[in-house]
Amino acid sequence: MAVSAERIAELIRSPFRDNIPRWEDLPADPLRRVLVLRQRFPAEAVPAVVELSELRSRARSKFSRAERMFFDREALEQSTGEGPARWRARLFAGRHTVADLTGGAGGDAIALAGVSRVLASDTSPARCEMLRANAEVYCVEDRVTVRAAPAEEFPAAEAYFLDPSRRASGRRSRHLEGLSPSLRILPEIFRVTRDVAVKLSPATPDGELATLGGALEFVSEGGVCKEAVVWFGSLPPHGRWASILPEGHILAASPGVSVPPVSPPLDYLLEPDPAVVRAGLIPELCSQLGAAVLDARVGYLTAAAPAASPFVRSYRVLAGMPFSEKALRAELRNLGIGRVEVKKRASAVDADRLRMRLESDLPGHATVVVTRLGDRPAAFICRRSSCGPDGGQ
Repeated sequence: MAVSAERIAELIRSPFRDNIPRWEDLPADPLRRVLVLRQRFPAEAVPAVVELSELRSRARSKFSRAERMFFDREALEQSTGEGPARWRARLFAGRHTVADLTGGAGGDAIALAGVSRVLASDTSPARCEMLRANAEVYCVEDRVTVRAAPAEEFPAAEAYFLDPSRRASGRRSRHLEGLSPSLRILPEIFRVTRDVAVKLSPATPDGELATLGGALEFVSEGGVCKEAVVWFGSLPPHGRWASILPEGHILAASPGVSVPPVSPPLDYLLEPDPAVVRAGLIPELCSQLGAAVLDARVGYLTAAAPAASPFVRSYRVLAGMPFSEKALRAELRNLGIGRVEVKKRASAVDADRLRMRLESDLPGHATVVVTRLGDRPAAFICRRSSCGPDGGQ
């Protein structure tokens, strides 16, 4: 059972706050772990110490100073990682004060403190303590003012940021109606300033995003589309765009770009970054690369040569066929391929199960792409090209 935010906050106030052990230094056996910790900490503090140690280990993928930070489980799951937070914060530069109305563990507030003074708030006093402690870890505590208050009691500021909880009902939601605080607060904030940014799930339906009326950014990191951000006022540099992290590449919508051409499979298959797909920027990408789409409804491109672009991964097509598991196995054997990665779009195939059924003891490696051409399911056996976001040819 998860330890409460209040118990983690007690560690912050304790004399042993700076002596929390690394998760890797604790015994793997849960019973031995507890016995070891009881020799160093009061018995009532041990569950929180175990929880925090484990959370810090998980947080390394988000924060460079995770080993000194404080989280409860929900705060860590909902927190913005260091890279996306800093990327977003740069658009707030020039504002003397920015109010972060959903402070949580402080990922965004800490990044915003690099460009502005921050007024951070959270409804939980315990999370406010975490935020203050984490601001100290990043040496920005003198630029972050923290208070326990609901978002509806927002202070005066030059710009605002909201990252509403998507678990207001206890279950993760991708719909605007499931957010807390509710975005019905926006008209009240707009009476102070239009310079507002709202972080949302990238799975939020397009129709719901359109009702907000702002500019749209989709952010991917490490090949995963992690968030949608709705920007208002003078903050957004584009109307709709995709941002690719950690490099910071941007592809923006262009009103003059037409519908992309459709082509039969050529020598290379190009897989767009998911943020590009989610932002609806396939036409812009095709125009930029001189590529075509395999199907007007599916986000795979095709070209006669690999693309040296941060927005796609290039795959040389070794074989293409109507989808048939039997035919795929036969062609993989013919090519000497026993290890496969399976990718899919517009297909009901279970990628993991298909991979296990296709693999054999042959030495070669390839990528199997399952998609559709028109109304027909199709499959391609491909090999990754060195062109693309991981480097040039």
